[in-house]
Amino acid sequence: MVNYYRALQKIRLGVELISNGDFSSSTNWLVDNGSSIDTGTGIATVIGAGRIDTTPANWSLEQLSIFTEAVNTQYRLVFEVRQTVGSGNFEIGAKFQRDFNGPVTGSFVEYSVDLTLTNDTYNRLSIGGTTVSDEFELRNVSVKQIL
Repeated sequence: MVNYYRALQKIRLGVELISNGDFSSSTNWLVDNGSSIDTGTGIATVIGAGRIDTTPANWSLEQLSIFTEAVNTQYRLVFEVRQTVGSGNFEIGAKFQRDFNGPVTGSFVEYSVDLTLTNDTYNRLSIGGTTVSDEFELRNVSVKQIL
């Protein structure tokens, strides 16, 4: 059921929680599975390694200590992504949560996802792809608490 009241409300957002979401620096990002960050272009290349909800070994890009509030706290996650190799889904979420799990196009598209923290140990942002060796380009990542 769609919550129309919430859709009509003016959403208030907190401060930016991601450090270097524009990828002008790789500081505070953990990069795995052959992924990389090009600080010159501000683009992270994310290599798919399998579903992010199954094992940390599948997290290709992550940032720690993002979600620090209690369970059921809501956040707005905004990012731009495109797929450059393969056809599997792109995934991003709070640790083992797949808050976005879907196909993306070959052109950059901005996505906005409201997520609810389901576990107080899910304090990191994890990013990957469902299909091994698929490649995605990611830029302009933002996470803010919904107040």
